[in-house]
Amino acid sequence: MMKLYLSRKTHVLMLTILYVSQVITTYSYYLYTSIAGIIVSTIILVLYLNYAKLHVSSAEIYALFHLLSLIIVSAVAISLVIQILLNQLTLYTTLYSATLILSITLVNLIIMGLHRRR
Repeated sequence: MMKLYLSRKTHVLMLTILYVSQVITTYSYYLYTSIAGIIVSTIILVLYLNYAKLHVSSAEIYALFHLLSLIIVSAVAISLVIQILLNQLTLYTTLYSATLILSITLVNLIIMGLHRRR
């Protein structure tokens, strides 16, 4: 496979898009926006790993993405606990949180599969 060498500006741009999409995923009110944020961040991460000439190993990047996903899932879980304690839990927030956690888990499984194939 041919390696494409990216400029420093492109590295910064891709990582910025990855960070912004993760923030959108975490703090978005609408479920579709959250799922789109997960998909965009996964695509950017995979492109970044496949085409960038990195000074760190791909295992470190995967570990960073898993840590980022763990932070998002933890934020959603804490939000659910707070809503339960305040007695403000609705069916929508329950479904939203469950779907968000499942989609992040699915993305992590896909990335683990990509990492194991290498």
